[in-house]
Amino acid sequence: LQNPVLDLNPSGMGWVQQNIDNAAPIITGDDGVPEHSPPFKAWLGGMEGYDYGVNSLTDVLYQDVMIPVGTTALRLTGQYDVRTMETEAGTFDTGQLALVQTNGTPVETVKSLSNATTTTSWTAINHAFANPTSLAGQTLRVRITTTNDVIEATSFFFDTLALTATVC
Repeated sequence: LQNPVLDLNPSGMGWVQQNIDNAAPIITGDDGVPEHSPPFKAWLGGMEGYDYGVNSLTDVLYQDVMIPVGTTALRLTGQYDVRTMETEAGTFDTGQLALVQTNGTPVETVKSLSNATTTTSWTAINHAFANPTSLAGQTLRVRITTTNDVIEATSFFFDTLALTATVC
């Protein structure tokens, strides 16, 4: 990944940010939880649809990567943290870290998160892809998507991401 710890300037270099509100970029050092690797982290969600007059809001952060020819193992690592204002039981806000084709077709989900999977600190991601040889030679997208409902927002934080290929 280019800029895996999200700290290179200009802020967000290498990542495409499709954020809920342009005044609130996804890659930020502001508010939320302290960064895993300062000065920046990805902060998705954190807003309520009510504030925008809609029932749901979606953030997307992604980067396209070329999986090397000859890849025999592929692993995505990093850190995440989920904080919510939701007080009722149930799943209202969701997040997903996945590897997808550039047209959005799913390849493999790395992590599914929600307001029901909150954390109290940075939590490790360590995902080995099931069939890495079939991915070799393709350009794929590492994508994080979150959706919050109308009230009581959930914040999804990510930092220190890395995609490692073993090539033989």
